[in-house]
Amino acid sequence: TSTPVIAWQRDNNLAIVTDENGKSYLYIYTDLEKRPKRRSRQVISGLTQIVSMDASKDGGSLVFSADRKGQNDLFLY
Repeated sequence: TSTPVIAWQRDNNLAIVTDENGKSYLYIYTDLEKRPKRRSRQVISGLTQIVSMDASKDGGSLVFSADRKGQNDLFLY
């Protein structure tokens, strides 16, 4: 992964993917206008080489362009 990879979600939330110690993590931050808060931190399992990410218009899903078992494809999260 060429990190960080970022995407804006609805309600001005920020999604960030980073590589830490060989694992990919998804962070979601809220309240960016006032006092930013980390809402969540999750390990992204099964995907490697995440090269881009975008959020759905309703903010309910993220799509990753990534590699899984040697195949590069789009993955909903």
